Amino acid sequence: MLINRNDGVVNLCEMKFSREPYELTLDELARMQRRRKVFKDETGTRKAVPLTLVVSPELKKNAYANDIQSTVTLDDLFRLRPWLSSFPGCSTSRSLSVAFAPLSLRY
Repeated sequence: MLINRNDGVVNLCEMKFSREPYELTLDELARMQRRRKVFKDETGTRKAVPLTLVVSPELKKNAYANDIQSTVTLDDLFRLRPWLSSFPGCSTSRSLSVAFAPLSLRY
C-alpha cells in the first residue's frame, strides 16, 4: 500500500499478519529496501519513501526492527484519526491519498 502524503513523503507499506508479534528478518528487510529502490527508480519520485510495516499484533523488537521508519498495527487502523495524526503533515483524511493498486515492480 502507498500513502502519498502532502508533506513530500510517500509511505511504502508492507502488510504482515501473524498470531505472534511479527519478527522482521534480514531477508525481508532487504526485500523491502529493494522494493523502495525500485519504486523510487521507476516513479522518479523526489519524495522521501520511508518503510512502513502494518502488522498484527505488533512488530517484535530485534536488530532489524530499527530500520523500519513507521509501524502501524491493526488496532491503529481502527482508530484512524489518531493514526493519521502520527504522520507529520497529516491531521485529517483529506491530507493524504491512499493507493491500493497493485504495483508491477521488478525487485
